Amino acid sequence: MSPEFQSYAAITLFVLATGYLVGRWWRRRRSAQTGCASGGECACPTPKLKKRTEA
Repeated sequence: MSPEFQSYAAITLFVLATGYLVGRWWRRRRSAQTGCASGGECACPTPKLKKRTEA
């Protein structure tokens, strides 16, 4: 492999990995705002479940 090709391959891999990690972080950040704990997972029953157990 030529050094020029290796440089382009390394830069491409770095950009793809960075984009993946930023995308993952962004999705977790957005979903953390909707739930009661980070990642949107919590032990709190939803209002829909509360209605079923009360009836």
